[in-house]
Amino acid sequence: MPLIALLIAIFFLPLTAAAQTRWQPELRVGLFSATTVTLNFSQSITVEGFTIKENAPVVVSIAGGKIKIGDKIIGVNEIELRPKEDAMIREMITSIDGQKYPGTVKLVLKNDKLTVINLTTTDEYLRGVIPGEMPTSWHAEALKSQTIAARTFALQNRKRHAADGYDLCSTTHCQVYKDLSTAVESSNAAIEATFGEVLIYNGRLINATFHSDSGGMTENAEDVWGQAVPYLVSVDEFDTKTYPWTKKIAVKEFVAVLGKDIGALKSIRLSALEIGRGAEDRTSSGRVKFLIAVGSKGEAKLTGAEMRSKFRLMSTLFNVKINGDEIEISGFGFGHGVGMAQYGAKDYADNGSGYVSILLHYYKGAAIKKAYGFLPPWTKK
Repeated sequence: MPLIALLIAIFFLPLTAAAQTRWQPELRVGLFSATTVTLNFSQSITVEGFTIKENAPVVVSIAGGKIKIGDKIIGVNEIELRPKEDAMIREMITSIDGQKYPGTVKLVLKNDKLTVINLTTTDEYLRGVIPGEMPTSWHAEALKSQTIAARTFALQNRKRHAADGYDLCSTTHCQVYKDLSTAVESSNAAIEATFGEVLIYNGRLINATFHSDSGGMTENAEDVWGQAVPYLVSVDEFDTKTYPWTKKIAVKEFVAVLGKDIGALKSIRLSALEIGRGAEDRTSSGRVKFLIAVGSKGEAKLTGAEMRSKFRLMSTLFNVKINGDEIEISGFGFGHGVGMAQYGAKDYADNGSGYVSILLHYYKGAAIKKAYGFLPPWTKK
């Protein structure tokens, strides 16, 4: 059975009451690499025949090409510092160079550095994700929407960094993941209220991509990544022309990146932006597919994605005009435009929509499923 199908089967098996109090998916999150790291565990750890006492800081370093814990050299290149029972991980707090994280750590010695990997359970992981991905002052229903999208994304993208020895990184490449000092009551409440809930399509976890602001209409997956995804299709927003921005570029700088000598820039051919209306050079949402620079010696084409990358534009939802020796680009939105728009979710929540309707608006044909159903350990219920 393929790995993802096996994981789905495991996630959606009926759980006994006893199992529900013990299990949720574990994640390995790569934090950073260093030559030394100071660890402090909230529970004692027994490893390689010796014990690291709880609340007793220990320095981990490298000696003779091996991992050294305190004054003891461990004859391995990687090690998991686990409590006696795996179920205790969700109740642990580990200080890593002074920053507190849920769970414990795995250390991998590679290229003369220690890769520090946080071993934690899914919803404890989310405590460090939600505050980094959405302002915690936003409406509770928006935070719940973000929580389910983030939980689904994490589980669907497990082993994304398998070659590095972990599941997910702590940056925007996967999801922003911070220490527990960022966790607050509102984000913890959103995690508790949606505990274990994920988005599925045809019985499988979806790739719950999200972005900051669509500018008024989200985008089809195929218009960004070249492959259609049935639940990642363009949808209208509560409001249009949101997150306006302007970028000015010197004509010389623009011509220099074309990769072709077109001579003096005469004009730029690009149809006018109208959100929700496509054209030969625009997608159905209005984003730029390509533009053509016309010069005294010839023409050159740049795709919208190339424009965004080369000139660090907020999005590909833009107009272009030449003003003397400058090119002025004015647009809307922030991000790739596929899946849930975070500011859009905020607008819907502020206007009375619940998290279920918000998510099903952005992920067409998807459903919300309870993958596991017990309360997180920080609740007092």
